[in-house]
Order: sequence, then C-alpha cells, then structure tokens
Amino acid sequence: MNVGSDAVFAKPFHNVDNPNQFIAVWSLMDGEECDVEGRCPFGLGTLELDLLVGKGRYERIRTFDRAVDLTIGGSLRDRESAGTFTPAFFAITDWNGDGTKEVLSFADQNSMTAGYTETFVSLFDTVSRQTVQLKAMETETDQSAQVVGTTDAGLVGWLHDRLAEYRDLTF
Repeated sequence: MNVGSDAVFAKPFHNVDNPNQFIAVWSLMDGEECDVEGRCPFGLGTLELDLLVGKGRYERIRTFDRAVDLTIGGSLRDRESAGTFTPAFFAITDWNGDGTKEVLSFADQNSMTAGYTETFVSLFDTVSRQTVQLKAMETETDQSAQVVGTTDAGLVGWLHDRLAEYRDLTF
C-alpha cells in the first residue's frame, strides 16, 4: 500500500502541546495486495489507516487498523462522488477531551450466508501509537463483546456507545 494514489481520504489535525502536524490517511487496498499478502480481512474495498506525523518531513506510522469502504449515501470507491459524501465509519476524535486526538475506525466482517456479524471498533492513540479494539459478535439470538488493549471502564463504555451508533447507522 502506498500513501498517494491509493489514498481515498486524508484528514489533518493537531494535538495539544505538540508542534507536529498529524495526517490520518485511509487508503484502499487493491485486490492484488489482498490476495498476495492476505491483508484484507474484510474483503476487497478494505481501507487501511496510516498516520503521518511531522513538520515538513513526515514519519509514516502503519497502524494496520481497518475501516469499511462505506459512507452514508455512497462508496469511497466511486471517486467522482467521493467528495460529496462524509465518511461515516472513520473519524478523528478526542474521546476523553484531553486535547490529544485518536483515530476511530469501524470494520465489520459478515456474509449473507453466515449466521453472525463481527464488528470491530478500533481507536488508535496518536501518543502511545497503540490500538484499543472492541470486537463484538452478534447472532440472531446472542450478542457478545470483548475489549483488547485497555481496562479503562470509561473508554470501554465509550467504545460500546460508538458501536451502538454504528449499528444504528448500518442495520
């Protein structure tokens, strides 16, 4: 994946008390990359997040966080209309209001023949460069969820709230 021709959405931002520019870049992973490297767990159209950090010269941080290639009203793959849609399933946020931004991503893995849906809510911390992830599984009769990367009850609750919002938009 390169940051450039495959990039479909980029969002610059700053963190409090940090002179660096941050740019979250979601790039479309092409079919060859998915097939050869097996790096598209959510199928073709998977977006992968890279974070660029610096001033003038940028360090590229590969997060391996994924997002779905969907927007409310259209798909980012439709490049002619991509500018008219707001991405619904990835965002820059400050979950706890401390002035340090995180990158929020949603991905789901399901199929019409599967009896379940797995949804992944990922939050990439731009300071620690670590991802916290909520993995939720839903069947017709059951729901379960687990969080990896934190024991902070406030953050766990916040991730569950984002999952509920995502499900309201998509189901």
